[in-house]
Amino acid sequence: MLHHLFLDRCRARVRGPTHASLDEVALPAPEPAAEPAWAALTRDDVVAAVERLEPDFRRVYQLHSLEGVPYQEIAARLGIPKATVGTRLARARRKLRDLLLPARAADESHP
Repeated sequence: MLHHLFLDRCRARVRGPTHASLDEVALPAPEPAAEPAWAALTRDDVVAAVERLEPDFRRVYQLHSLEGVPYQEIAARLGIPKATVGTRLARARRKLRDLLLPARAADESHP
C-alpha cells in the first residue's frame, strides 16, 4: 500500500498542477470604462427637460419621482385610474430619456 501511495505522489509531481495559482498569473489591468452619456447631465438639464414634458406627464412624474407620492394617491388627486398613472409615468420617463439623450434615441430608432 505504501508503495502505491509513493508511486501516486511521484506521478502527481510529474504531472504538476493543472492550473496556475493567481499569484503566478499576470492579469492585464482592466481598461477604464467609458463614462455613460447621462453622467454629463446637470440638474438644470433635467429640470429643463421636465418642464418640456406635456402637462399630464409632467404632473405624474413630479408627484411620483420628486415628491414620492404612491400611485394610488396620485390617481385620487388627479382623478384618473391607477393604471393610467403607471402608463403616464413610463411614458414620461421615456420622453425624458429622449429629451436628455438625443443621440442615443436616434441610434436606437435606426436598427
